[in-house]
Amino acid sequence: MTGGTVVHYGDFVLTTENATFKPDEDQVYAPGFVTLIGEGMKVTGVGLTGHPKERIFQLHEQVNTEVQPKHDSEASKPS
Repeated sequence: MTGGTVVHYGDFVLTTENATFKPDEDQVYAPGFVTLIGEGMKVTGVGLTGHPKERIFQLHEQVNTEVQPKHDSEASKPS
């Protein structure tokens, strides 16, 4: 897959310029810059490998993680 690849996987969206996916081997590889966005988090890095069925992914270099706390309106109400 090339040319601004966007993969929606459950609640996560993975964006990269190109990726190789081998479904029979449950492997994905993206050699370049990768952005992964999910509920309350954004992770970026260079070089991703993973096993989608097992939900195991690894970013190899220049990894940056931003976590935003979940806003729970019920938790902020007085009892």
